[in-house]
Amino acid sequence: MDILSGEFPYGSLMLHGRFLHMRCCAHILNLIVQDGLSVVFKEGIERIRDSIVFWTSSPKRAQKFEQVAKQVVPDCSKKLVLDCKTRWNSTYKMLEVAMKYREVFVVLSVRDNLYKNAPLNEDWDKVVKICELLKVFSDITHQFSASKYPTANIYFPSICEIKLLLNKWLSSPTIYIRQMVQVMVEKYNKYWVDVNGLMGVGTILDPNFKLNLIRFYFRKIYNACDVEVEVNKIYDFLKELVDEYENKSGTNRESSSQVPSTNVTSSMGPVYMEEYAQFVSQDYGVGVKSDLEKYLDEKVVAPDPNFDILNWWKTNGNNYPY
Repeated sequence: MDILSGEFPYGSLMLHGRFLHMRCCAHILNLIVQDGLSVVFKEGIERIRDSIVFWTSSPKRAQKFEQVAKQVVPDCSKKLVLDCKTRWNSTYKMLEVAMKYREVFVVLSVRDNLYKNAPLNEDWDKVVKICELLKVFSDITHQFSASKYPTANIYFPSICEIKLLLNKWLSSPTIYIRQMVQVMVEKYNKYWVDVNGLMGVGTILDPNFKLNLIRFYFRKIYNACDVEVEVNKIYDFLKELVDEYENKSGTNRESSSQVPSTNVTSSMGPVYMEEYAQFVSQDYGVGVKSDLEKYLDEKVVAPDPNFDILNWWKTNGNNYPY
């Protein structure tokens, strides 16, 4: 990155290139989940993986597995899938399918002497609980990886909800879940500061949310005395970006008129939607001074599932010349 940043003319990068290199959100999730799985379930995953390799290694074995499956499992339409070890979401899919054939593996471990490394009962018990957690990460990864809405404003709610879920899972009565989540929390916190700022800026620039959503989640994540401090960090970061952009572009501020509310979608997950709707009805407006403050002072717009944030800014951006 030092070599790359050196190729740009001096002063051409915003904020001196502080955010030229940012990790992919999906990659961060991959690191979080991989570390958690390796702590509590590495051997169990290997036994399930070995079993799938064993029963898919030849047509004869695959046929035998299918015959037993038809006798034991009501629905055996899904085929066993082998994961890619470096991609936890493929491991999740492997476990999800394998779990449906739990009894089949048990029967075959008795019938076939060559089948030596069958999963243990405790492995399957762990699969059930761990897959419940992995489904959450899988859904969020799917959202991050989608190609039809590559805008940063959708990431922040999911990042915050991951944090809240991890905090909840830390209180799980199951020891290995707590151990797994503790490792995930450590990895999450390592990257939280980097992702927090830019994703927060994207959220403020979403007319659905502005500062409201940040306050809403930060009240759940931080102590009461730290909430406004953390909110102001993101606001100050955005203001720093706006000021530098203004200085470089030479754009003069102009008076901006009130922007009429339009129907827009909410990119939040469903978990906190109702609670957020109550929260946003409260008045958290700030004094109108700069164009940024004017934008923030206006009410957020109403939800619409067809909202396009990029089109909204294309239409309304001239009202905030910065």
